[in-house]
Amino acid sequence: MAISVAPPPPASEVDENIQIGWYAPPIMAKLVQVKDVPESVHRTLKSRAALAGLSMNEYLRRELTELAARPSPDELRQTLRSIKRRTFEQSPGKVLREIRDERGA
Repeated sequence: MAISVAPPPPASEVDENIQIGWYAPPIMAKLVQVKDVPESVHRTLKSRAALAGLSMNEYLRRELTELAARPSPDELRQTLRSIKRRTFEQSPGKVLREIRDERGA
């Protein structure tokens, strides 16, 4: 496997006060292909991309990136299960009633 290294900029463009390492690992983008997309879904996505001023590829890349950043339902359930439950000396309803009574509401 070959490793590409970005060449350093010309000396005239380097700020002497900044120390920079010039190793740049290759970006390994992956291809995702989705088959059998219904025509209506394709039209909708194409329209949304156009309205956003993006190509279909750019639009879908942005949407997939946002989707991947959110936890899946299973990940969310696991996180919620790991949170320790808290118990209170008084019920929230009772505390609210006391606050309202103090305010005269």
